[in-house]
Amino acid sequence: PYYAKIPAGIKMKTDYPFIADLEEAVLEGMKIKISYKRPGNEKSYTIRPYKIIFFDVFWYLLSQIDGKKWIVKFRLDRITDVELLSRHFAIPDDLQAMLDQSVNIWFAPKPMMKVTLKIDKEAAQFFKEKRYFPNQKVVKTNRDGSLIIEAKVGANMEVIPTVMQWMPLITVISPKALKDEVKSTVVGYLKKI
Repeated sequence: PYYAKIPAGIKMKTDYPFIADLEEAVLEGMKIKISYKRPGNEKSYTIRPYKIIFFDVFWYLLSQIDGKKWIVKFRLDRITDVELLSRHFAIPDDLQAMLDQSVNIWFAPKPMMKVTLKIDKEAAQFFKEKRYFPNQKVVKTNRDGSLIIEAKVGANMEVIPTVMQWMPLITVISPKALKDEVKSTVVGYLKKI
């Protein structure tokens, strides 16, 4: 009696011959060396692979590059080689909480930027029933039925795809940098049509 439309992703076992090595490295907390190809360049990294994750039809390896503090998401389809290393690592204590708070691939380990949005009354019920943004909360319901919501994010891209999807029923109130980026994107689009 159920049907769920889940975007089709790449078939793990057939499209990634090294998936067994990645699974082993994640399960055993084993460092690995990968070759990673971006358009126009290929580079090697020694990383701590934390999880194999799926967001927006792509598989990623949630990792930390050895010697760096930030979290990186390597797309599996861009990894061209994997070498298991005999060195081990400990998984960060906040990893599960970080994943639980995520809403898209642009999530950050420590969302620090407060975003305030106005949701028009025509879309208000959707934003009351679904969490579109990390740590989303309704802070005010206006007389006209519109909402003011707040969220804590780590990057503008955690918010921009949803803002673009719900336009014109959503307005960025703050921060100014996010508001300006959305406006610039819209103006750029309008110049092209």
